[in-house]
Amino acid sequence: MKDAERQAKLAKFRKEVEDLDNVVGTAIDPKTGKIVALVTEKKPERDLPDNQLVANNTSLSKDEHGVVEVGELRAHSVPLAAESSAVVRPVEAGAEEQPKNRDWVGTASFLARVVDTSKGEWSTGVSTGSVVRLSNWHVYVGDEFVPHRPINQPFKGGKVGELVGEVPITDGVKVDVAARSVSIEDGWGTIGLETAENGEEYGRRVVYDITDEHGGKTVTKSGRTTDVTTAEVVLVDVSVDIDYGEPGHPNLVRVDDCVITTDLGAPGDSGSPVFLTEDGALCGLYFAGSAVSGVFSQIGNVRDALGVEPITDWDEDTPPTDYAVDRPTDDDLEQFKRDLVEFVESWHPS
Repeated sequence: MKDAERQAKLAKFRKEVEDLDNVVGTAIDPKTGKIVALVTEKKPERDLPDNQLVANNTSLSKDEHGVVEVGELRAHSVPLAAESSAVVRPVEAGAEEQPKNRDWVGTASFLARVVDTSKGEWSTGVSTGSVVRLSNWHVYVGDEFVPHRPINQPFKGGKVGELVGEVPITDGVKVDVAARSVSIEDGWGTIGLETAENGEEYGRRVVYDITDEHGGKTVTKSGRTTDVTTAEVVLVDVSVDIDYGEPGHPNLVRVDDCVITTDLGAPGDSGSPVFLTEDGALCGLYFAGSAVSGVFSQIGNVRDALGVEPITDWDEDTPPTDYAVDRPTDDDLEQFKRDLVEFVESWHPS
């Protein structure tokens, strides 16, 4: 249960500073307890006009607030580069994935079971107990929710599932998440991660809510672009504007109750599962970042918004049950060959 008084102060502070130049959000610094304004670039006070100083626009005392630089935060999918594509079998968390006929790629995340289809939006055929694999909304959907759109491992790997669930991205959302179906191609585990610092296997337990006690803790993610990386939890109770637009054409969406770390990933790592490095507990779903910061959704918010529970006790010898995934045919292979030839013929390396 979040502290009501602190949440009220945080909400008031956000209203006081959110329209200032360079301010993109607010958060709690778990190490100091201060409520902080998030800025793309921290500038000396002498370089700012008086009416743009955070201190001149808040009712909080100087001991209660601060300013933290987070960089320009963007949703972290990336255009496909065919030469980087690789077949991963079985498909595990950390593998590259892409919606069919879309020009971006991201990262497959953890397996989950559907527990409440009244949460989020689901395609027909999904029911309580269905097994799905998660990633970000901007990886699996990105524009319009098209149920049963194929999700591929680009070019070389072919179809690995179908789009079956989403939480739409709107101001005030707490998660960036969507779901695909699974097949016998899917497997338990996370690429590059086996045992945590204390010897426990990654993903065997879940921390649903990152709180002040996790400030300064190290987290680990496995992603398509930068593979396994670690970072430090620096801000909690984050409400921040994330750019979902194209370069030069910003589309800012406010995402609430997320977590900011030091630099954790790069474009293409969107969808990466995030774990506490100490004990391997699943704690987040990475979705955005900058040159200095990473941002992830909390697993408790993923559960509450989409109605799913992470699978923590999977039998590695028993693959997930097929759900709405057609096996590849000769026609699929021929179409793949035509698509590949078309790509190569139209490819003009810079």
